[in-house]
Amino acid sequence: MRPRKKGQASATGNLDVAEFKVEGFKGRGYVPTPRSQMVGLSYQQLALRKRQMLSKVEGLKDSIAALQCDPEMLVEAYEAKKHLVKSDLDLPEATEDPPHLPPFHDADEKKGDEAHGYNAYGRERLWAVFDKFDTRGIGLWSLSDFRTFTRASRREEEFKNETHNQKMWETLVIKRYASVQRRAGLDFDGFLRLHWDCQLTRNVHIDIDALNLPTKSLIDRERQRIYDTGRIVSSTWKIDIKLPEEMRIKLTNEGKRAVRLAIKDGKKAPRINIPQFLDLDFDPVLPEHVPVILFALYKKAITCDHGKEIIDDIGWTENKPYVLLDEFVEYCLARTTIVENVPGKTREQTKEKPDKGPAPLSVQSSIEERIRPGIAYFTLRTSILVRWKFLHARAALISIGKVSEMRSALKPPPVKTKKRKQLAALSGENRSKEEQGGLKSGIQINLNLCVGDLDKRIFSNPQGAENLVVAQIDWTHTDLMDLTEVLDDIDAPDKCETFILMEFPVHDFVPADRLNLLEMGIRGVLNVYARPIFESIPNYHSFTISYLEEDNRIFRLCLFFSGKAITIRSGLGLHTQVGNLLRHFTYRFDVTPGEKALFSANRMKLAILNDLFKMRGVGSFTLPRKYVLEYLDHFQEALKLNPEIFGSSLLENFLKFLTGFLEWTDIADVELTATSLSRALSDCTWLQDIVGEANVKELTNILESPGGFSKFIEKYWIYCFHSNFEDTQGHIRRALNKYKQGEYTGDDYKLFTLHGLFVESVKGIGKVQFQCSERGFKCLFTNFGTQEFAKMAMHNPAGKS
Repeated sequence: MRPRKKGQASATGNLDVAEFKVEGFKGRGYVPTPRSQMVGLSYQQLALRKRQMLSKVEGLKDSIAALQCDPEMLVEAYEAKKHLVKSDLDLPEATEDPPHLPPFHDADEKKGDEAHGYNAYGRERLWAVFDKFDTRGIGLWSLSDFRTFTRASRREEEFKNETHNQKMWETLVIKRYASVQRRAGLDFDGFLRLHWDCQLTRNVHIDIDALNLPTKSLIDRERQRIYDTGRIVSSTWKIDIKLPEEMRIKLTNEGKRAVRLAIKDGKKAPRINIPQFLDLDFDPVLPEHVPVILFALYKKAITCDHGKEIIDDIGWTENKPYVLLDEFVEYCLARTTIVENVPGKTREQTKEKPDKGPAPLSVQSSIEERIRPGIAYFTLRTSILVRWKFLHARAALISIGKVSEMRSALKPPPVKTKKRKQLAALSGENRSKEEQGGLKSGIQINLNLCVGDLDKRIFSNPQGAENLVVAQIDWTHTDLMDLTEVLDDIDAPDKCETFILMEFPVHDFVPADRLNLLEMGIRGVLNVYARPIFESIPNYHSFTISYLEEDNRIFRLCLFFSGKAITIRSGLGLHTQVGNLLRHFTYRFDVTPGEKALFSANRMKLAILNDLFKMRGVGSFTLPRKYVLEYLDHFQEALKLNPEIFGSSLLENFLKFLTGFLEWTDIADVELTATSLSRALSDCTWLQDIVGEANVKELTNILESPGGFSKFIEKYWIYCFHSNFEDTQGHIRRALNKYKQGEYTGDDYKLFTLHGLFVESVKGIGKVQFQCSERGFKCLFTNFGTQEFAKMAMHNPAGKS
């Protein structure tokens, strides 16, 4: 609502401008605030009131949408006291024929003045301009978006007629330039026509400079992206290069010659020291680096042998067992092409909401994958992905550590001075921090999360408790004697104090001899398919899988990592102890629904996760003020020095907010509440800025559609294994039949083992623990079942075989 003008009468009383006195209002005593009105309301009543308010807002939106006009038109009609008629809502006829799109060509093919800014470079940069001001994320500019563009590019005077009102905008812009006559706004092709038509007054380069956008072309930015990715991988993954034989012989002959000269001069003969590995002052690209770099660039999984062939093509020889990073960049650029993306069927034809669609130009690589889709492909792709994530995180942590070392070198050492003894009453030694007026050394944050209305009766009802998943997470400190007992209990190898442990509880009715058979089978499966993934984790040593009969029958999987805690930290790139950044952490999650409500055969096709999902989280954590603020300061400095490593521009604003919040906080009680999961996602604007508004909308659609969550899981299953649930069930059913008949192969036995373990024996996940020397995280689960999901993916007795 617009503010009332000065001297204008209000709806309830009259304002006397001369004496600034309000007439017509009477005192009504104490009026409770909205906050006090909510006292005593339950979450159910609060959710009901919020739904009522939201329904009114949505009703107003539907009314405005039914009129098919811009809200500004309604405001103008209300102020002019004008009744809108149907002719006011129709688009007027265009004054001229719409101009054609500029031809797509390269700058080398046609170097005319009028075509200077509209080749591949111009279209790609104009897409960046269009995407920057597309606030709704639907690929259409509204009048407000176009006004923002004209103000930012300093072209308000040029387009003052087009931006005068909604009708002028529709007449001069949409009707003339838009590809599809929509009242929603101007599409990218229409913006391209408009910019082409106005090229005499302002070309692409002037607009890019005015908007402070990158001026590099698409191929130049691709070159920089390849260089940055290759530098991250080659600098963080150090691999020793064996000294070539020819160089070893040359160094040996030089050493023998030095010995002969020393003996001839009567001096002591020097010792011949031939290094085993090359000592280079730069980071080369090796065959092991190539699969990780190509996956980070183009999401293509290749083997190490394929990477060796690429290195051979670039110029790898026995005397030079490496290639330079610049050579690898030029090799990749020679096999990349700029492709013009042709949009498919538009949303207008499908009668759905408009979508932004792909960028007009993209870069594609001609390097192809050679391995066939399947389990082996999934293992290769996952191992490369894990390796890349750890290398990327290590590069970020190493950059923070370098800033810390630089600050420590520049900071002078503290000067030790003798303090004069004072009285205890004057020195304040016996007074607390609160009495001295200072801040505590630790920051305690109590965090409460609530999504939906989690009924308290579910905790006391046995049937409801089965549908409640509980997770208790704790940051633990183990004494040295207790740590020794824990390592002996899990049969840890020597010099391995770091491990990841997972426990899977087993049903009581499964015979012990069958579990022992499944233990041997699953060990073989992990050796073939999971071991390459484990080996991609830094400092990996070995793994064990065992069946135990203790208080409960469980399968225990342990991953062991070699070295002390300082070795693990250096492998991850962390320059300080985690205990210096986190003193205490404990949290409890209560989540519903369980697996039966989501993955059972009778409910998964109709389950709406947004209606079923309810969560309550209660916990607290304590941060040491000095070390955390110092680490955040180093983090911000590293972000400025290495923006290509961290990527997101929103991270800097988040770090500034976090630093300001923690700097003057002793105890903070934070409570986040949402009526539903989809509402929480739609309200998180920072999440939309990070992952994109289109991805958030897609996730919301998954949550609100019947069976959307199970369909999403099946879609991801197809992406990983290139087989849907029905085909997977058919493969496993055929393997079970062959195993019963005694005519099975090695792959059939592996499928039989997976089916017997996850479908018939294992209940779910009971415990996950990460321990690094004396510190670690422990997470205990209750009712975290996986059997229904395993049945949905791998078990169908009546399916095809």
